[in-house]
Amino acid sequence: MYEKLEQCPSCKHTQFNNFLICKDLLASEESFALVRCTKCQLVFTNPRVSPDHLKDYQFSLDMGNQPFLVRQTYKHLYFSFYKEQLKSVFNYSQPTNILDLSNHHLSYSRFLSNKGWNVTSQPFDINNQDTFLDSLSKDKTQTYSSILCLNTLQRIYDVKRVIKLLRKKLNPEGYLFISLPNYQSIEAKHSQQSWPGYDVPRTQYHFNQQAFSIFLKANKLNLIDAIPITTYGRYLHFIQQLVLKEKISVKRLIEKTRQSNKLAKSDTADHSMYLYVLSK
Repeated sequence: MYEKLEQCPSCKHTQFNNFLICKDLLASEESFALVRCTKCQLVFTNPRVSPDHLKDYQFSLDMGNQPFLVRQTYKHLYFSFYKEQLKSVFNYSQPTNILDLSNHHLSYSRFLSNKGWNVTSQPFDINNQDTFLDSLSKDKTQTYSSILCLNTLQRIYDVKRVIKLLRKKLNPEGYLFISLPNYQSIEAKHSQQSWPGYDVPRTQYHFNQQAFSIFLKANKLNLIDAIPITTYGRYLHFIQQLVLKEKISVKRLIEKTRQSNKLAKSDTADHSMYLYVLSK
């Protein structure tokens, strides 16, 4: 049911430091250990749930019993986060020949298709990762001008195999878009083990900008831009209030968001999420 990693999934280093013990507050109430590689700073769950048993830890937020204002706030925050990522993609990408691997429930492909973009959807399924990888590997000649992997890479067990496949599928002049939470953000430091971005055991890997830079270099990808996704911190804070069953205060949420964003502007490494624009 569990598997222990002897090497860092990014750099293959064999020395790790204990980082945090996090509880799965959404499904099982089990606690999981996070460790940090002493060489590349990647944080990862170790030991982790084996892929075949991950389906036992799935959940969905039940918003149906929440007050109307809370439901509307969730909807607003969710779509603000959704749209901010796509807006950044629009600044680089052309509406042709796009591969979207993002989580199926986010429906980026449907949104882009409705805008007239030519999109191939191959959504990542956390419960069927081998099937996802096999499907991604099938057509070795097809390439794309843009590939979207939004808020997804950190959940993929065989992350190095996936990134190699994506590199092969990217046109020489194309862009690969990967958005990832940042475990060095202000919110993560403040919330510690309660930070929803850790989302154990469903999320396997946690990057800061240095860890991701090392990961890219090892996989022969170039960093073009790192765009802060400022709405993600607001969205996560809301989720944290729901999960911890705190009283939802929209006023407090807005004020906390303003404080976090103000602090984050003084240090570009402190945002909760970055959208990384990559090339070969």
